[in-house]
Amino acid sequence: MFPANKDEKLFSEFSPVSSNEWKQKMESDCKTDEEKKRLIWKTIEGILVNPFYRIEDTEKLNHINDYSAKSLLKGNKTNNNNWLIHQDIYTDNIIEANKLAKDFIKNDVESIGFNCDSVKTVEQLTVLLKGFDIEKTALNFNSSLLVSSIFDVFQQFVKEKKINASKLRGSFNFDLLGHFLLFSKFRTTIDKDFEDLAMKLKSLHNDMHSFKCITVSGQNFHNAGADCIQELAFSLASGNEYLAQLTGKGVSIDAVSNSMKFVFAMGSNYFMEIAKLRAARLLWAMIVEQYKPKSKSHSVMNVHSVTSKWNKTMYDAHTNLLRCTTEAMSAIIGGCDILTVLPFDNTYKKSDNFSYRLSRNIQLILRSESYFDKVIDPSAGSYYVEKLTDSIAAAAWKLFQKVEEQGGFIEAVKNKFIHNEIKKTALKRNKEVAMQKQAIIGTNKYPNPDELMLDKNQANTQFTELGSLRQYRASQIFEAIRLSTEQFVKEGNNAPIVFIISIGDISKSKGRSTFAANFFGCAGYKIINKKKFASIKTGIDAALKNKADVVVLCASDEEYIDLAPQICKQIKTKKIDTLIVIAGNPTTHIKELKIAGVDYFIYSDSNILETLQSFNDYFSI
Repeated sequence: MFPANKDEKLFSEFSPVSSNEWKQKMESDCKTDEEKKRLIWKTIEGILVNPFYRIEDTEKLNHINDYSAKSLLKGNKTNNNNWLIHQDIYTDNIIEANKLAKDFIKNDVESIGFNCDSVKTVEQLTVLLKGFDIEKTALNFNSSLLVSSIFDVFQQFVKEKKINASKLRGSFNFDLLGHFLLFSKFRTTIDKDFEDLAMKLKSLHNDMHSFKCITVSGQNFHNAGADCIQELAFSLASGNEYLAQLTGKGVSIDAVSNSMKFVFAMGSNYFMEIAKLRAARLLWAMIVEQYKPKSKSHSVMNVHSVTSKWNKTMYDAHTNLLRCTTEAMSAIIGGCDILTVLPFDNTYKKSDNFSYRLSRNIQLILRSESYFDKVIDPSAGSYYVEKLTDSIAAAAWKLFQKVEEQGGFIEAVKNKFIHNEIKKTALKRNKEVAMQKQAIIGTNKYPNPDELMLDKNQANTQFTELGSLRQYRASQIFEAIRLSTEQFVKEGNNAPIVFIISIGDISKSKGRSTFAANFFGCAGYKIINKKKFASIKTGIDAALKNKADVVVLCASDEEYIDLAPQICKQIKTKKIDTLIVIAGNPTTHIKELKIAGVDYFIYSDSNILETLQSFNDYFSI
């Protein structure tokens, strides 16, 4: 019942429940000690996440009661949470790029990224920008090697066309430090590069003050396997290096900070990514304020979010649409200023109008049908997100200080501190993927056995080493195994046949047969998984009839000691090179089962990647 007056609280007849009581109730509902341990989740960053949060978890957080901090968390938002819908055009064909840009704009794209490798004159730029209003569309020039020349060409274009430069929005992709990180060298020398950038900044600040000249490419860290704290800390260190270098060359702090944008990748850890962007704005303001800008607005970070490349897949590529959707939601709720949703199929082919449309429509649906643009800082007040924001900020600041102790970003790159820190995390993440602790649906879990990608693949699936910082996708190593199987079949061979014998205790055999089918499906093998067999003899006969290369026995641990020796003896007598596999980890009987002829044991804690590689080696795939 509603309270009789405004001072009476709802549900006042119920006594309050303490956090300790909630915790005790949760623990009592857990059936095992292992389940109790899992109540507190540890992220890859090392942050402990509780099963629930209450107001007392946020009462001591500094940013909660700080008005200026709350203002920073809102970012550049005023009346609504509108962000710019951005799409990149990858072709360097000027006419084709112009056509695509006009089509994007017609479909409500507000920010365009151009590959400007072919644009060297005002005439070429005129063709590129022909037919749309550049005062209404943000223009972003992405050529990293030719960005200095496109800057000069664009300024000349603006003067010749008598365009009001103050109304233009967009960016030039000057990321001298990103280039140094990836290639271990500057374009010319450190002094010349920063002198050139300083001159351009002074010019830009006077004429096109809404244009961003410096890009801090945080996605470089993310797509090399870094966690969100590393991506944030190293991005802040890169940003601080720009501030120090350029103010040292006579550029005002206001001009430098106003000309910067940070590009962050958005991963699939939904709440963590929201908190990452909120923490980023808090920390960046702390850094800029040390340089004493004249305007407080120049302490506000400009954020361009891009959906992750690291977690995207070639197989079952339409699941990338789901990943991109949650990542886009995290970016918007976190308060990004610009958002790029990458095409779902760019892992294996050149994107087309269909994939461009789908990536664009993710944002349009979130804006026009889900009303994500109607609330400023919608996660504010969430006990969980506020606590995460504080935890990420504290951890990232600590790591940022370690970079500064190295002598700053440039020195930390030179002495490999940043590379080594990322490699440590990448190795941990790779192990989690290899052991299915981090699921990549369609690749290392629940593959579609009928999907073939070899002839569709137009992309380079090899790892890329750039200055020893490897940019890669987590699924690539699994994809390589499966592509090898497809190539093996294409050369006239038969894919290995995996025959699953499900027998005995149905509560165990059914789940284990599904696990085994998915396990070997990740390598692209032919799976024969029939219903439960009534006897071991019928299962063995069926396996031999189907000329199985691998026979997987699925039963309970107790039944293996009797069933496995029968299978090993009868199958290997008639087909000696058949591999016998047990689905499970019957630790007390493993030694005698191996003596009986069992070759492999597959279970949830095994390294699926190493196991599948060994099977491919065995079959000379």
